[in-house]
Amino acid sequence: MLKLQVELLKLQSEREKEGRGENTTPAANNDAGVMLLNAAKDMLPTYHGNISGNNDDVTTWIAQFKAIAKVNKLKDEKLLMLLMSKLKDKALVWLHLSSDHMSLPIDQLLNVMEDTFHPKESKLLLCRKFESRSGARDEEFSMYFNAKVSLASRIVIDNEEFIDGVIEGIPDVGLRRQAHMQCFGAPHQLLKAFEKIMLPKKYGSTEGANTGASPTPIRCYNCNSLGHVAGECRKPKRERGACYGCGSMSHQVSHCDENKYKIASSTQGAQ
Repeated sequence: MLKLQVELLKLQSEREKEGRGENTTPAANNDAGVMLLNAAKDMLPTYHGNISGNNDDVTTWIAQFKAIAKVNKLKDEKLLMLLMSKLKDKALVWLHLSSDHMSLPIDQLLNVMEDTFHPKESKLLLCRKFESRSGARDEEFSMYFNAKVSLASRIVIDNEEFIDGVIEGIPDVGLRRQAHMQCFGAPHQLLKAFEKIMLPKKYGSTEGANTGASPTPIRCYNCNSLGHVAGECRKPKRERGACYGCGSMSHQVSHCDENKYKIASSTQGAQ
């Protein structure tokens, strides 16, 4: 991606120099247009229609299409020609499914294309994806963190909820506790503190254990209860650093008398 950006900057500089030239005859303009179109074709990768299974592929491709078209100053029919030349397989089939596609303005056509290959997901589903994404065995923390950032970018979430979400997905209990104790105020602080750490194997798992074990249950980052996500929580929003058990700012849940009473009551009831 960085290499593509460098190429775009170089090409943009060349185009600006060419634009100061004196040769502006129609034939020269047409030849220049063809050259720019061919240059754009060489730079833009082919889009096959989400055959990788990653919905974000189409968003990335459309961003590349717009950037390359802008640098090469392509307009109107040249844009459609570029689009048609770089669609293959499922994407090309989609383009010809409707005769209306060819008559749409290019920006509208790209919007339809993105809606087709990157269907919108419900807010609840996106929240669940963010909540359930946990660190994998031997995964670098920075990779895990960036995956959380990608998922969080598609939902409305503040820094506190994001930080809690990242911490709760750390498979090691000790690292989780350490992260909570730091009371990070910004995501970049959390990343800086843990970026060189390789996430260990989940606690409780042993060599040769059944890999089909049930996944970690979903935990609410607002009330610390299992079975729902923070977006579904019916309890008042907890202030950052407050006790999960009673909401007090004077202590943590491990020292909460009210929480201990709840645990004792549930234990006695089970006897």
